[in-house]
Amino acid sequence: MLGSIFVMMTPVTVYSDSHVQTEMTFEQIMAIDVHENSVVVYAQTEIPVVCEVEYALNGDGFSNSMIVSHDSVPHTGHIVKIPELSSNTEYEYRYIGEISEEKITSEISSFTTI
Repeated sequence: MLGSIFVMMTPVTVYSDSHVQTEMTFEQIMAIDVHENSVVVYAQTEIPVVCEVEYALNGDGFSNSMIVSHDSVPHTGHIVKIPELSSNTEYEYRYIGEISEEKITSEISSFTTI
């Protein structure tokens, strides 16, 4: 049995140069492998970026959030495992990408552990 799965598309415009406009979109954001104490989340970007995932208990407003890093190499497919979660608990999460030293945050998604 899997927890909740949500798919969202979040277009974000990034200005990495005052003369060049680049759009970065987090697409297909979803929890793809939900367990009792961990989850694997996925997101895709059209532009290779370094991402991390910020997560917290649902309704906490990220005031007590944790960050899980993905990789230091830019990718377009971002698969991140979030370990050490509580069972049967709803969490919210968001991807944070960086382009030209500017942080871009996806919309908030959620999942419930088994």
